[in-house]
Amino acid sequence: MIVSKSLRSRLAGLIESSTRRGLKFSIPSAAIAVAYLLYIVFGPKLPSMARMNGFDRVYLEHTVAMAEIVLRVASLVLVISLALRYMYEALIGQILTIAGGVLYFFGPAIFDRWTVGVFASNQLYIGIVGEFTRVGLTALVPGAILLSRDMGARLVAGIKSGKSLAQLWGDEDARIRRHRRRKLYEHCWDMPFCREFVRDVCPAWRKAKSCWRLKCGCYCDEQTILRAMTSEAMDNKYAQRFMQTLAQEQLNRPSVSAKQKRARCRRCVIYTEHQKQKYRVLSPMMFPAVAIVFWVFHDQLVRLLGIVYAGTDRFVSFVTMHQQHALGGEQHMFTVLAIVWLWIVVLSYALLGLEYLIFDLQV
Repeated sequence: MIVSKSLRSRLAGLIESSTRRGLKFSIPSAAIAVAYLLYIVFGPKLPSMARMNGFDRVYLEHTVAMAEIVLRVASLVLVISLALRYMYEALIGQILTIAGGVLYFFGPAIFDRWTVGVFASNQLYIGIVGEFTRVGLTALVPGAILLSRDMGARLVAGIKSGKSLAQLWGDEDARIRRHRRRKLYEHCWDMPFCREFVRDVCPAWRKAKSCWRLKCGCYCDEQTILRAMTSEAMDNKYAQRFMQTLAQEQLNRPSVSAKQKRARCRRCVIYTEHQKQKYRVLSPMMFPAVAIVFWVFHDQLVRLLGIVYAGTDRFVSFVTMHQQHALGGEQHMFTVLAIVWLWIVVLSYALLGLEYLIFDLQV
């Protein structure tokens, strides 16, 4: 089914206006609810509950329940609005995943540490912490989806070669080169940029070293092209005189420093393609590399998550268990989910770091 441009435009306008209203409603509502619930937890209300009369206790429980409902609805609207409005912003997926994961996996333990476990048996406190944990889950799920999509998009974008051969060299050259299977990791003369008539006089080809290693090639040394143009006309006296002039110019030309050569390479389209090849080779290795790191530190992670789970187990309603059953299936599921979340986050930043090294620093 083909969607018309006008329908796409109306749909985009509807999403933009709906998410704008959603953010205007959800941000202040969530902020007020969070501030009130944190005040209840860390203020004077919980310690004085034992001395409250029946009316004050019921009123406090009612207002806390209302604040929890407001926070639940506002956080859901906020997450959906952010995910739809900034769907193609990689930062949103990272923020939702990290914030949601911290609240969901570590929130109860953080609250327990800040309150020194004083309210571990207080049902009102358990409900408030459980609500913050549910908010974390609300942010974690769409955040992990967006983050996984962004990782896949970055992999695809980094691996693609950009323009097709027909766009770069014209239809005739593309027909000649399309039948040649490209290598995984190519020298400069293996790339589609290399012309046959230049290759024979190219210093990189003759020394069997890629041009970025010699810091000299057909795209940065015009004499290579001029030699290629006159190489088949050496019996012509004008060509001979031209080559002598080139040799004299070469002697009189000031030398180029190594720093200038490196800067020249970084602006070269051939070196850019070389960097894409490195990313194509290294980016899939990030998946097993991060997995190996997690395998090496598996015991330490399990111990840390066990401490977190022990705090979570006391007051989060949907993972609550008796303390003597702390090694049961629920803890195993909690540990697996936490490790998967950490793996996604670490892998995302590992790919970002690889992109920065290869495409920005051009290592």
